[in-house]
Amino acid sequence: MLSLPRLFLWGAGANAAAPVTMAYKPDLCIDVDNAAQDDGTRVQIWRCDGYENQMFEFVNNAIRYTPNGEDINKCIDAVSGVEGDSLVLWECNGYAQQHWDFNSDTDQFILESGLCMAIDGGTTDGKPVKIASCQANWKQMWGLGSDVPSPPPPPPAPSPDAGSPITFSANSGLCLDVAGGFAEDGTPVQIWDCLGTAQQNWLFNEGMLVSGLDQSKCLDAGPTMDRGFNVMLWSCNGYPQQMWAYDDQYMKTIYLNNGADASYCLDAPGGYLQNGNQMWIWDCYGNDAQSFAFTPNR
Repeated sequence: MLSLPRLFLWGAGANAAAPVTMAYKPDLCIDVDNAAQDDGTRVQIWRCDGYENQMFEFVNNAIRYTPNGEDINKCIDAVSGVEGDSLVLWECNGYAQQHWDFNSDTDQFILESGLCMAIDGGTTDGKPVKIASCQANWKQMWGLGSDVPSPPPPPPAPSPDAGSPITFSANSGLCLDVAGGFAEDGTPVQIWDCLGTAQQNWLFNEGMLVSGLDQSKCLDAGPTMDRGFNVMLWSCNGYPQQMWAYDDQYMKTIYLNNGADASYCLDAPGGYLQNGNQMWIWDCYGNDAQSFAFTPNR
């Protein structure tokens, strides 16, 4: 499948000092708090700035902190290795809590215990980096390098159309909803009782399914478009994971329409049509979990 264009990858053989970035938000880097070198110093997310406290090397399955290119024998450490533990800096010791593998297919750092490196919550400067159960989730996708990813095209011009709700054919009282009404990158898209508000309005613009809450935000299926990825709101960029179409003639599905793979549809996980169920992409079947009533602006 096509994915978000970027020029940086961190393979197991990499050993040059470079920033560790978020693959889907490459202006954010792993950062050592206040450039400290003490054991227990917090590892966090911060805007990439090229400073010494954002430079690392991947050597013998350890993520070594290398400020100014100097190996000071400090590594990213998962403390007790229990899910939810925040990552810290610690003297390199080769123990399991410092042993990482990098899966280049999913862009995930995986601890020896099987847990994945992840950001906790939003993308505000200073948010801690933790370990969590591995999921197909943009919050667990990483890259390493100094190259800048290809810039996205400008978002489409706003439409005068305010959009219309997307309801389920099997239950017209349930709508596709931007969780909490937050027009922020990464906000989940879920099922909720129809309220008649902008967070439940959608419209097509240049092949993208745009939120009526904020027309600079689009429905996004993640950079790798893997089956089971929970869709979310993201800044409109025209990448393949934001290209959709609505089959208003036959199956009534909303499906990815990007030339890479049109076999995945917007789907309610488990077939549960209930408040709070976060939508994902799945094989197209045209069942109740994938059948929608929508009056698109086209």
